[in-house]
Amino acid sequence: MNEITKTMAKTIEEYIQEGKQQLSSHDFERAIASYKSALSIVPPPKNDFEITAELKYLIGEAHYLSNNFEKAYNALMAASMAEGGMIHTMRCVRLGQIYYHTGDLANAVEFFLQAYFLEGEEAFNSVSSEYFDFLKHNVDL
Repeated sequence: MNEITKTMAKTIEEYIQEGKQQLSSHDFERAIASYKSALSIVPPPKNDFEITAELKYLIGEAHYLSNNFEKAYNALMAASMAEGGMIHTMRCVRLGQIYYHTGDLANAVEFFLQAYFLEGEEAFNSVSSEYFDFLKHNVDL
């Protein structure tokens, strides 16, 4: 297996920080480009590295915040295929939100419930209370 060198890790972190700044400025396309630049540094097989899950999550987050739910869904599902990507609370919350906003309420409940099982009610602290209220209305917690 290849490894991520200290130099690579430093460059990846710089791209991540750049992307987060762009995201906070609502410059979603540039944030996505920064995250993709970071991902291009990860050696193959990329899915063997936890940083890949994080980068794909960040790409999905940027797409979600720009209301591009299809691309957000694809990136978030891709994140789940990388090392450590299945156990990511905010990935579950975001997927639940995507399903919620696209009218697939059964899958919304499923992903909100996964987030709840991972972190309890705290999983919903950074999002509108409507999502946790929706979950409580649909599931006996």
